[in-house]
Amino acid sequence: MKVLKIIFMILLIILVADIIYIMSGQRKETILTDSVVLMKIEGVVFDSNEFIKTMDKYKDNHKVKAFIIQINSPGGVIGPTQQIYRYIKDLKVPVYAAMDSVAASGGYYIAAACKKIYTLPGTLTGSIGVMLQLSNFKELLDKVGINVVTVKSGRYKDIGSPYKEISEDEKMILQETIDDLYAQFINDIKDNRQIDNETIMQYADGRVFTGAKAIKLGFADKVGTTEDAFNDLKKVLKDPNLKLYKHKEEKKFLEKLVSKLPFKVRSFLDNENFYYLYSL
Repeated sequence: MKVLKIIFMILLIILVADIIYIMSGQRKETILTDSVVLMKIEGVVFDSNEFIKTMDKYKDNHKVKAFIIQINSPGGVIGPTQQIYRYIKDLKVPVYAAMDSVAASGGYYIAAACKKIYTLPGTLTGSIGVMLQLSNFKELLDKVGINVVTVKSGRYKDIGSPYKEISEDEKMILQETIDDLYAQFINDIKDNRQIDNETIMQYADGRVFTGAKAIKLGFADKVGTTEDAFNDLKKVLKDPNLKLYKHKEEKKFLEKLVSKLPFKVRSFLDNENFYYLYSL
């Protein structure tokens, strides 16, 4: 019995150590044959840390020859979107994008970082632009007799506050910021896509368009799925024996719960963020 107890304790210690190791993000994914790793970006992008941390586990593995990023996203918060874009741009191996049902605004921004963009004919893409939505409760608070007192260090420190009416000069400041972020979006597209300036400016007005039209305009390269992208990568890399390794994302319960919240609820809780977002 003592032997069994010792074996049980050893196994328990190993299990606990492995869980701690996994949770610390240090365990490398095991890929033993030359492979293309398929990653997914789904839903509104509120954070980039998990995606980048996961990619870090793969990028230094010499068996990983390329990546395919399957995108089904209307975009998201500007900071995380740009972080993912720049991370993809800096990778030393080919990265292809496969746009799914929706790859609009920030979803397209991320796709634009990839060497080649595949799309379905009916994919909704485009929606190139910046959006800021501010809630305002001033009129409601006045009706119920609630007065919010703000002590601030500068005239514009509470710009966009939901407790006061926004002034014209505050609107101008926010518009300048939006124009700057919009220019960054445009410039990054120009750096990666061979599209003339006139076409970019004509279609980068926030409108959404189909994947079929995106190909005609130069915003995407080819009709296809992740499988088509994988088959083309095998030809480009001259390795017909490449395997497609599909990363399985395991979200914790709380992450699953938060990810299911409607965008308007989450953005309401996060009142002052600028978005590269296609919002129906």
